[in-house]
Amino acid sequence: MKSLKLFLSVIMMIRAVVAFAETVEITVSGHVTDMQNQQPVANHAVIVTLYPDSLNLGSVDSLYTDASGYYSVVVTAIDMLGMNPYLTASTFDCAGTQHSLDFFYSGATNIFNADFTICTDSINPPVGCSNYIMVSGVQALTVSFGGYVENQQQADYTWEFGDGTSGTGQFPVHTYGIQGVYTVTLFTVTSDSCADNSQYTLVLQDSVPNGCENFFTYDSTGYPLERVFQAYSLSQYYTYYSWNFGDPASGAANTSDLIYASHVFSAEGDYVVTLSTIDSTGCSYTSTQTVTVLQGNTGYLSIYGNITAGNAFLDEGYASLYRSDSLGMFGLVQIVTVDSAGYYAFYNLNEGAYLVLAAPSESSVFYGSYLPTYYGDAFMWEDALPIVLGDPQSPYNINLISLDSTGYGDGLISGQLVTDGKSVLPSQQEVLLLNATDEPVALTVTDDQGVFGFAYLPFGVYKINPVITGFTTYPAVVELSGASNSTMVVMEINGHTITGIEEAKSQVISPTVYPNPTSDHINVVFKPGDQRPLLINIVDITGRTVVSAKVASQEFDAPVEVHTEGLPAGIYSLQIIRDRMMVSSARFVKK
Repeated sequence: MKSLKLFLSVIMMIRAVVAFAETVEITVSGHVTDMQNQQPVANHAVIVTLYPDSLNLGSVDSLYTDASGYYSVVVTAIDMLGMNPYLTASTFDCAGTQHSLDFFYSGATNIFNADFTICTDSINPPVGCSNYIMVSGVQALTVSFGGYVENQQQADYTWEFGDGTSGTGQFPVHTYGIQGVYTVTLFTVTSDSCADNSQYTLVLQDSVPNGCENFFTYDSTGYPLERVFQAYSLSQYYTYYSWNFGDPASGAANTSDLIYASHVFSAEGDYVVTLSTIDSTGCSYTSTQTVTVLQGNTGYLSIYGNITAGNAFLDEGYASLYRSDSLGMFGLVQIVTVDSAGYYAFYNLNEGAYLVLAAPSESSVFYGSYLPTYYGDAFMWEDALPIVLGDPQSPYNINLISLDSTGYGDGLISGQLVTDGKSVLPSQQEVLLLNATDEPVALTVTDDQGVFGFAYLPFGVYKINPVITGFTTYPAVVELSGASNSTMVVMEINGHTITGIEEAKSQVISPTVYPNPTSDHINVVFKPGDQRPLLINIVDITGRTVVSAKVASQEFDAPVEVHTEGLPAGIYSLQIIRDRMMVSSARFVKK
């Protein structure tokens, strides 16, 4: 009875809050341009995701550019006290890489522009009716899918989500009951009766066990002392959320009952933020994090300068400003874009120690050939020159460091960045590959699951070095040779350090793959030993999973046959996934 009363009271509270909420229409528009010829890209999909929408849920709009490469969409958001709606506009390029831009609605404007400059080598227009799957958003256990047919004909879309349920439509949103690995299948039939199906391996993972446990993430909004928080609960039932920001000086604003909550802290400092949840069954849970808040741009000082790449100014890029707290830890304060002369500026700053990181945008002509570089012309934040304000000495010019090429070889390094915390996510993090003399030779960014890889490497000694400002990295050292031309590395974020997981070495599986090259199938042979169930994925050069096969423990005694007859000729990566973590990989050629 107490649970029922609580549940009804929660409903009454939410209705009362919503009664005072207003809705606002927000316009997102922009152009998609080919980076090679600067021509508009027509009939290209752009995805706009809104959190939250008028129903206090996340919503996804997908649309196509017109003949001039232009798109525009109007979405309806809820404007409620203590809630900052935010949007993400994204699209995919010819390599399958997702390009995204984020916007926060603060009331100042309801019109946002998101332009994309992408490669289109394999987009315009493929032949046939093959389909493929994209994931446009993941919020806890709710996933937004997109289905696409290569020749863009009208099609019927039927989905199997891998948990025993199915759905229809081009852009379904599905909520899973628990975390895990799911094989999602898309079936399409076009208007001319051409049928196809494809699969996508979805990994929903978290370090928090199942039940009614909760956790939360947070980020800066660009406004002084403000942070935006997002709550997650692993309960399958209706859940009530309660925040305490550890800031009693802020008065009534110190608490909130919203899933997406923002808070303006009363002063700089460290705050213990608490999230409490209780679901309709009466199951309750509390989690806390220490949040470091830095003032940002309310002072009278400034930092500015020019960014160069070789003998030219950086054409397109951004600069990130980090400030040191009382413990010497650096936290992100602000990000600005540079102008066509490579100029950047941060204004209204307080006294303190700062780091500035400059980097080319993906649309820059220097992207891929120059590294993100700190002031002091260093690619590691520990080697950067701190800027101590109080006596500014602008301009603070930055010369981007060029990326040396490794050449070409048969070596492969794959890996995954994992974390036991929640404030720093393993996705979209920079990973540097260094040679034996600590020179950077390759750069990549982790995907949504923290997975990364370096292919076609010459044999030799390498160091894998994730770079996150304020986190000390102890690189993993590997050696590639003719006897061992591939390896798997797991790097863990723990506290403010990033290290290799020693225990992972005992989990590494070294399968034998034959025949290689192959035509219609490959055989995977595992060595005797730990024979827990696992997953075999085949990934193409764009990073898309094209084949997925589960292997039970009783199947280890004989070669596991994986069919490849439907794959086009090319080079593929075979990945071994166990306990939602990639533990080994190997390359093979399909004739």
